[in-house]
Amino acid sequence: SQFFIRTHCETTLERLPDLGVIKLTRDPLMAARSLANRDKTMFANSLPPDRSSNAFRIEDWSRLSRFQLYLHLWLETELRYHNFVERHEIANRFELDTAELNDADVLARMFATFGIEHGEIDVLPPSNTNRVSTVIKAQDIAEYEALLNMAPPALIDRINYLDNYSPPRAA
Repeated sequence: SQFFIRTHCETTLERLPDLGVIKLTRDPLMAARSLANRDKTMFANSLPPDRSSNAFRIEDWSRLSRFQLYLHLWLETELRYHNFVERHEIANRFELDTAELNDADVLARMFATFGIEHGEIDVLPPSNTNRVSTVIKAQDIAEYEALLNMAPPALIDRINYLDNYSPPRAA
């Protein structure tokens, strides 16, 4: 989670040197739009983009939309994850995206990665408790592209999820 990677990953690794990590990734536009649709206090659970601890810093972030701020959070979480697993050579890890949560074969591979014995895997249907559907608009895609253009290409290249990424179709 963004909270683990921002706060507890180093301490957890010190206490559990054989740490295994499961990384679940949600589509960046869907995640940002879902968060932007909520009336939450910005930065209650994250840092502003200009903080020195961020891998992707934006000094003048006041011009960013709420949606772009949540996209920045997604990008920053990805970068911190990759820095963590590379810096500590975390070999025992499994990465999947939310669409794969409904794939019994992917879940079986995940369990095998960690040596977890299991019986037959019953995949549950997706459930969404949002009161409003998450709909990507053309403006969201434009804001996503604008934010990516602010980032140094070397940072974006570190995020494997974005290799061959196509934003969801705009409504």
